[in-house]
Amino acid sequence: MKTPLLTLTLALLASTLSGTPAMAQDTQPDNLSATQQSNLIEQLLTDNPDKFSTFTADPAKYKLQILLSVIDGTDPNHPTITRHAYRLQEEYFYPASTIKIFASAAALIRLQDIREETNIPIQHNTPIVIHPLFDDEELQDADPTNIATGKITVEHEIRKTLLVSSNSAYNHLFEFVGHQQLHQTLQQAGLPNVRLNHRLSEFRSPQDNRRSPQIDFILDDGTTHTIPERTSNLITDNAGMNGLLIGDAYMSAGQLINQPLDFQLKNHASIQALQDFLIKIVRPDIDLCSPTLPLSNADRDILLSALSQHPHDSTNPIYTEKEVSQDAGFPVFQPGLERLFPREELLIYAKSGGAYGFRIENAIITHIPTGQTFTLTATLYTNPDKILNNDHYDYDLAHQFLEDLAETVAQELWKQP
Repeated sequence: MKTPLLTLTLALLASTLSGTPAMAQDTQPDNLSATQQSNLIEQLLTDNPDKFSTFTADPAKYKLQILLSVIDGTDPNHPTITRHAYRLQEEYFYPASTIKIFASAAALIRLQDIREETNIPIQHNTPIVIHPLFDDEELQDADPTNIATGKITVEHEIRKTLLVSSNSAYNHLFEFVGHQQLHQTLQQAGLPNVRLNHRLSEFRSPQDNRRSPQIDFILDDGTTHTIPERTSNLITDNAGMNGLLIGDAYMSAGQLINQPLDFQLKNHASIQALQDFLIKIVRPDIDLCSPTLPLSNADRDILLSALSQHPHDSTNPIYTEKEVSQDAGFPVFQPGLERLFPREELLIYAKSGGAYGFRIENAIITHIPTGQTFTLTATLYTNPDKILNNDHYDYDLAHQFLEDLAETVAQELWKQP
């Protein structure tokens, strides 16, 4: 059993593509190593039993994992980071929509690669046409939510998937980059154990999820640059991880299957991988002892805008109160933080996720008046009847925990009464 509470420093990730089509099994922690014992998170949880005793009494039941990173910007030229973990990587959890930051950044990096490889001026707002790959699909060449051009573009798909967590937009990015190239990009970024095995809310076989359709870029001069259909030969699964069989039963095609749901072929990203990638996007000045992302300032601005903007503040696409409620547009941590600070004093870059009873929040939080910053990533599982795919999950309980956690951490680190 790993020691659950550690103050952590960073060590270099050492894993490269081996030339084989299989990914390394994720049976070891990521690039965090213990330097001394710490009970910071455990102390915060146990010191607030009115908020957390339900979870600390049986953290394994809730599959609770937390990673807190405190950023010290005293020296603006050399910001440092101190990390505190609770039950890090004790068991598998389903990362849901938090993985969308990986495909979003990888799509911008892929565009950059195409420009360098072809010397063709393909941009983030170049229209694309997506050809049908499966029998149940049609040609896609328009997007009415793009009020600027009415066309599908990489930038617009990124905005939709990060602003309102559009699964179809994510799937387009997943297909554009391609299964194998996506994993190679993450490998090169120092995240060898992330697995993006499948599209979201679109059920395909493992073989079909490794296929990408033909995509045409329509250039300003009317010519077309075509990316042909591709099939990844990279095999990615979660074999060997702890806790892949989840629940007592699950629903499938309206039938109750009385056995756990197997997550071996599902997506996977550790708490640390999610947090590190967000830091690489938002705070590239912080040395994580792993490769930085090759993003231009313009690329990074696209991501920063979508990660921090409320959907109602977006001018393209436009979201109404009917489509996205005011409260639903904010990160899950925000209500807890607003118990301490007015909204206008907070800058939050975040990507949330929720599915199969898992709730995950990944955020970088700055108190604007003081510049104090911390990164908080947490996941928990709330499924009282232990049946998956029946939509009887207790997300309200999960939201309350995450709100209380953010408040408690901010109160401790920023010393609010």
